[in-house]
Amino acid sequence: MSEENKNKSPRSLGWRILRTAVLLALIAFLLFAGVLYLFNRPFSENPEAIRASRLTTSNRLFPMQVAVFPERIARYKPRFFGHTEDSISTDQIASVKVQAGVVFADVVIDTTGGSPPIVIHGLWKKDAERLRHLIGAAQESRRKRTP
Repeated sequence: MSEENKNKSPRSLGWRILRTAVLLALIAFLLFAGVLYLFNRPFSENPEAIRASRLTTSNRLFPMQVAVFPERIARYKPRFFGHTEDSISTDQIASVKVQAGVVFADVVIDTTGGSPPIVIHGLWKKDAERLRHLIGAAQESRRKRTP
């Protein structure tokens, strides 16, 4: 009996180590997935945030998001610790250009006053056109309200 126990104990030790390693890997994966979910939530529900594709550079982990409010346009870039949010008034937008590639497009928002343009990289072409339309509609509604 003692010889059988000696032969089985290294095997059961190996299975314990393997099981523990698999369990730790699963826990690490779930934690990473949870962090990605928390940081990639839409920053705005109303209006809907347009999100850049993860398939483009600089958008792999934390894709940039853009929302068009009636009085401003907000660009939101999440990070591991915090986020960066830029906004510009619709009155300060001079023009909106869509630089389209085969699949993805960049939106360039030129401002009045000489500041550098705001560039939003990695949007799907359909989303880039929708963003340009939303910005134009926000500018038009703002002009109608101002006497």
